[in-house]
Amino acid sequence: MTTARNPVVKALAAIVDSDGRTLVQCDLGESFYRLPGGNVEFGESAAAAVVRELKEEYLLPIVAGRLLTVIENQFVAENRQHHEVALVHLAWFDASFSSRTGPFVHVEHTSIQLVWRDLGSSGSGLVPKGLHGVLQSPPSHPVHLMVP
Repeated sequence: MTTARNPVVKALAAIVDSDGRTLVQCDLGESFYRLPGGNVEFGESAAAAVVRELKEEYLLPIVAGRLLTVIENQFVAENRQHHEVALVHLAWFDASFSSRTGPFVHVEHTSIQLVWRDLGSSGSGLVPKGLHGVLQSPPSHPVHLMVP
């Protein structure tokens, strides 16, 4: 197994609708759920990165609100050890955007989509671990989670 050289900084959007459903990214088989977003580029804020990523990947205009949590996540994928630092912002659709039902299909990878899901009490399938609790009871100030 190889190890990634440096941690990757991610910016993620926590978008929850009026019915309490969360907008999550998944593959067509829905084998996982994660919040939408992507890598922060050099010189870019996490809030700006998440707005850019959803616009580029799904053509979705969003507004990034306050920082909800910082999650350090260490995991193995494709026989490689990874370390991500994700800055999760509360977010919502821009007021000018009217088609909010989804699913929203990735511009380049049509097997990846954003769908609304009621994550229930367990948050089954949502990664990284620990995120579900933060989404269920948003803290009044940002919290830092470490997922080994």
